[in-house]
Amino acid sequence: MLLFESLLMKSSNFYSIVFCFFSFVFSSYSCYYSDQEYKKDISDTETINPKPDYDAFSMHLRYPEIARRADIEGPMVIRIALDSNGRIRRYSYDISLGPLFEKAVDEALKYTTFTPEKRNGKAVSSTITMPVMFRLRGISKYSFNYHEQILFCLTALIKEDSKNKAEYYYLRGKEHFRNREYDYANEDYNEYTAIVTENQKLFYEDDILNSITNRLPKDTLTLDSLVKKGNVYTENYLFQQALDVYNLVLEKESNIHALQSRANLYSKCKMYSNSLSDYLRLIELNPKDSIAYLNAGWNYYLLGQMTESIEFSEKAILLSPKSYKAMYNKAIAYLRLNQIDSSRALYKKIKLMQGDNSPNVKKAAIADLKKLVHDNIMKDECRSILKDIFDQSREDIAWNW
Repeated sequence: MLLFESLLMKSSNFYSIVFCFFSFVFSSYSCYYSDQEYKKDISDTETINPKPDYDAFSMHLRYPEIARRADIEGPMVIRIALDSNGRIRRYSYDISLGPLFEKAVDEALKYTTFTPEKRNGKAVSSTITMPVMFRLRGISKYSFNYHEQILFCLTALIKEDSKNKAEYYYLRGKEHFRNREYDYANEDYNEYTAIVTENQKLFYEDDILNSITNRLPKDTLTLDSLVKKGNVYTENYLFQQALDVYNLVLEKESNIHALQSRANLYSKCKMYSNSLSDYLRLIELNPKDSIAYLNAGWNYYLLGQMTESIEFSEKAILLSPKSYKAMYNKAIAYLRLNQIDSSRALYKKIKLMQGDNSPNVKKAAIADLKKLVHDNIMKDECRSILKDIFDQSREDIAWNW
């Protein structure tokens, strides 16, 4: 592996960006090379690994200013596919610090050329993995995680930069969506669409379509392949295109995968009645589908039908006794019915049962309670549960997205 470090100075604050490049060539492992080992590898195997123009990348890579001010640092890993001429065919982020940093790397890659891989003197296509470490000097002032820091930065940009506000709403919505915070993603997307013209909207969506072209299944003749295509659209925030694909499949047959995907999509778009209908249909097709009961129960909750939410959550628990998500759904529905003692008792029971298992489910349950605080619904009761059962500090509870 070749290692390069570039130290940059801005506003009396030092920060560094460390670049590491290593190649994957038809293998499932990576090798680290010193300069001497790298030369030895070339002579022994008659293979020259692809090589980036480090100077060009370093020269054009900028540490996002708003991220620097917020003390965000960490690693990114970019997987790059090159053709036999060393041109970038496509790339994706295996590890990302979010859209602000992706935008910085995207810009730097526009000016970066690559020497193609050569085998026995012949240039061939290849894939390299390029880690980039964004590192600040000093101690971070913030204790919240990368996702929250990214949202902090984008929110600041929305307030400070009125000229590019639509773009930052769009990026913040994508970050919310990436973390399955669909309500907030939908709100940001609505803000974005209220600002941009139709031509600008098409530009953004075309840009996404171009970036995911290589992820779409090549064979779209089978219904399962069509569902996968719809899922790629959904993952990239292209909801209408995804819905069109799912509807096309379901016109042909009651495809369970298409029905599940459409139900999830409807929920993300706040079309809870439609989502509920699809989940109830899934239960008809498979009465032992605990996930369908779980999600139907949650849609009932979102529609304000707490009694039905508890009923379907209980059925999900009956089919899957360790479904902590269903238990949390039942607990918050009790809370909304003002059955405070039942709610607190269930939250305590789940905490004892769950331990350190399913941390993401626990995080989602905390987020649901915080949302009620944010929406001014049963604030005192929610704060009490967050503090007493989930050990959340006042600062933790006050933070919202």
